[in-house]
Amino acid sequence: MSRGMGQRRSLPGTPGWGRQLLAVAILLGVGLPEASASVPRRVAVLGLEVVDLPARLAEQATAAVRNQISTLPGLILVARDAVGLGEAALTFSCIDEAPACLALVGKELGAQLLVYGRLRSHRQQAHLVLHAVDTATGQELATEESIVDLPLVQEGAARLSSLLFSSERSPSQGRIGLAVMQAGAHIYLDDRLVDQAPLATPLAVDPGVHRLRVSLEGFETAELTVQVAGGETKELAVNLLPKEELLGAPALPAEALAPPPPPRAAPAPRGGVPVSTARLLGWGLLGGGVIVAAAGGAFGYATYQVQQDYDAETRQERAQELEADGKSYALTANILFGIGGAMALSGAILLLTSHGDNPPVVAHRGPALRLAPLVAPIDGALAPGALLLGTF
Repeated sequence: MSRGMGQRRSLPGTPGWGRQLLAVAILLGVGLPEASASVPRRVAVLGLEVVDLPARLAEQATAAVRNQISTLPGLILVARDAVGLGEAALTFSCIDEAPACLALVGKELGAQLLVYGRLRSHRQQAHLVLHAVDTATGQELATEESIVDLPLVQEGAARLSSLLFSSERSPSQGRIGLAVMQAGAHIYLDDRLVDQAPLATPLAVDPGVHRLRVSLEGFETAELTVQVAGGETKELAVNLLPKEELLGAPALPAEALAPPPPPRAAPAPRGGVPVSTARLLGWGLLGGGVIVAAAGGAFGYATYQVQQDYDAETRQERAQELEADGKSYALTANILFGIGGAMALSGAILLLTSHGDNPPVVAHRGPALRLAPLVAPIDGALAPGALLLGTF
């Protein structure tokens, strides 16, 4: 979120009169985009933000970026002790780290170009991303990213810094972004193993037609053909289908394949009472509630999977899609849990309250006699007595 116009703040260590001088310098130096290439441009580098890695690695990578930029022709490093990305974004309320908002940070530091980035853990390695922003226009000029081994973070940061300002940058290559739902799946590009899912960065490819193959044990292999133009990024998604569990199972004997004999019907009890409608409805609601709640559990698990993919995603557009999917799955899971719980509770109440509507059936066991109390009128008055009852 970009900071409001009426909430201008200052970075630590930058006095008010210094901001005025920097504004004059920016008007004189940055306001001339067609200036001669021989005029060096001022570059400020924010401290790299670190995610799930030791802070010392971010400090080493930041120092390597600054040292490399200071050696590049046509660039002058300013604000060598600039604050980190997180502190700068918080000071200027750049919650979403939008380039236009961070460009204001570069202006405050007296720079024409601002470099910032992030270092995060990726399967025992480091995923390094660097961005360059023009502070005059607020536009992002270039982005470079790479996966490097942890001991080679400094070398990787220096190499990306050179690529960020390389005059040989060309949009001739395209990129393929591939989202695979099954983590750990092997990804092949033109019959060559390139990585495992999830991909940290899109695959850089030459313009033309390319073959993708995604495989994982226990799942059907997916094959795709995609055509990519120079400078184009294609986004693809793959969800592998599980293999049939019955394929390759041992053959069953003929006796096992024969249909079982029909079950013998139990004799109907004499004098029995049919099952009440309330109990049938109760069992139906209870079973339906369990099924609906199970469906809610499935959507809850899907929400968890999307959350895992969201945490590992580095591309903002894909992360936004995953966030929307996760919210939709979570809402569906909550609704299904509520409906299933209400159905199951209603069914249980019906079963408990309708128990008296269905008295147990007593089987006939042959002749029997019993006495029952009786009060009968005798000579105009009521007198107690007994009645002999029998069943045959």
